Amino acid sequence: MHAAVYLVVNTFLFLMSTYGLRERHWAIYPALGWGVGLALHWVSVFLLGNGSGLRESMVQKERERLQRRRDGF
Repeated sequence: MHAAVYLVVNTFLFLMSTYGLRERHWAIYPALGWGVGLALHWVSVFLLGNGSGLRESMVQKERERLQRRRDGF
């Protein structure tokens, strides 16, 4: 859903910057900023979310590290 809104809004902004009164392509700036936020959101949901294996393996490694530290290794 977020990606669809991103595409619709940025298409509109691109058309405004291309066919508007000014001849500069300013729409790239909001598209890049919003794109970084969208990419970080994707990472947080699909790579670091509750069901991902990456998050679980990182938690397990941290538990093991803390256990070794507590045991004096």
